[in-house]
Amino acid sequence: MKLKYIFLSLLAIVKFSACSDDDNIDTTKPEIEIVTPDDDEHFHPGDTFELRAILTDNEELASWKVDIHHNSDGHTHSQVIRLKHGGEHSHEEEEWHFHKEGSIESGTKQYVLILEIEIPHDAEHGDYHLGIYVTDKAGNENKAFITFEVEDDHHEHHD
Repeated sequence: MKLKYIFLSLLAIVKFSACSDDDNIDTTKPEIEIVTPDDDEHFHPGDTFELRAILTDNEELASWKVDIHHNSDGHTHSQVIRLKHGGEHSHEEEEWHFHKEGSIESGTKQYVLILEIEIPHDAEHGDYHLGIYVTDKAGNENKAFITFEVEDDHHEHHD
């Protein structure tokens, strides 16, 4: 009879230790703070702007990617996060797309992403979405988007 209780006790210990391993699984998404450019900022074809974002994770970051695409169809992204700190062309305009990605050094919990992005001289005028995607070592992903406008040189702002 004692053997039965010992066996059940060992079985319970194994089960509870397996459950405690599940508690150590990282399910927290990394965070993204877009510092620059501002949401709804205006640029002209040929301009260069700095993309600066702070990426953080509770455990360890793995990779990032940046995607810029024209919003010619007026679509939206389900998760829009708006955070911040703070001449005439004689050729046809083209929809501009930008894509870049990179890895983050092992053990990194906070990473400052800085990219200089040049808008082509023939970029189509209109609204663009800038998306940043970040993945942590456990595979959790998060994304943040802002919108900016590429306008012609003769566009005036009215306050």
